[in-house]
Amino acid sequence: MDINITSIDVQKFTVDTLSIDPAWSLICIFLVTWVVFVVAVLFATIVYYKQITKPPLSSYEQRI
Repeated sequence: MDINITSIDVQKFTVDTLSIDPAWSLICIFLVTWVVFVVAVLFATIVYYKQITKPPLSSYEQRI
């Protein structure tokens, strides 16, 4: 019973804060998109550098 009541209170609190201050929700959306963009860029650069440093697959396949 207590867990259900607290979860309902948390949902009401988040809905109230978003409805009272829409600028805060926009800031949260901006931060989330920025974090996702940074992670995507880092992942792309890591994959790119791994492809540069690893030996080409064609020579490895020719050996087989």
